[in-house]
Amino acid sequence: MNATKLDRRTVQKATRPIVIKLLALSAVAEVERERADIRHNAILATGNYQYGERGERCELTGRITECKNAWLMNDGQAEEYYRRCDEANAAAGYTLPTGHCPALIAESDVIKQQNDLIRIAAPMFGINPEHLSNMTHRTKFLELITGLALAK
Repeated sequence: MNATKLDRRTVQKATRPIVIKLLALSAVAEVERERADIRHNAILATGNYQYGERGERCELTGRITECKNAWLMNDGQAEEYYRRCDEANAAAGYTLPTGHCPALIAESDVIKQQNDLIRIAAPMFGINPEHLSNMTHRTKFLELITGLALAK
């Protein structure tokens, strides 16, 4: 498609359904992240999970209190922590393979949808989608396309 012959309606027709799905997936991911963080931080609060070698390389020591840092704990404790996370997820009604987190699955779905949007919209403007690998450029492009797709 030639970028010089584009009009708003053409872009909207191609991108609006993808953007609407992206917004819905983003809302789900946000809720899933909040729920998972509550469950997983509660596990951290009941144990003595410590930063391991990876944490020390980042100059972090002591007790881990936020699940976003769980990947920095030592492997022995991580095995127990993630087993307990699986149990907490199952108790919350999730049926997932071992080691899978509902929040990470939802966040992955958002990234896939963003990639679909970029793959369709970028060429409309003469942009190679691969040139949007820089997070700043990617984020700005997604914001602009979302605004354009939803504009009246």
